Amino acid sequence: TVFPDFKKELIGRTGEDSFKMYIREAAERGQANKKVIKVLQEFFPNKQIRIVTGALSTKKLVEVK
Repeated sequence: TVFPDFKKELIGRTGEDSFKMYIREAAERGQANKKVIKVLQEFFPNKQIRIVTGALSTKKLVEVK
């Protein structure tokens, strides 16, 4: 779950395969989605990450290869 346009940037693991992300970028022109991918790339180095579903939603399904 992603919460865009937040004052602080926080990421927390809520389960084995789920996260809550609070990011500063607004949900405009794909800025929040780009930030989600960037943050997850830092969390999972050397992995390919893409948003499978939820590009226009706060609930996203992300693939990590």
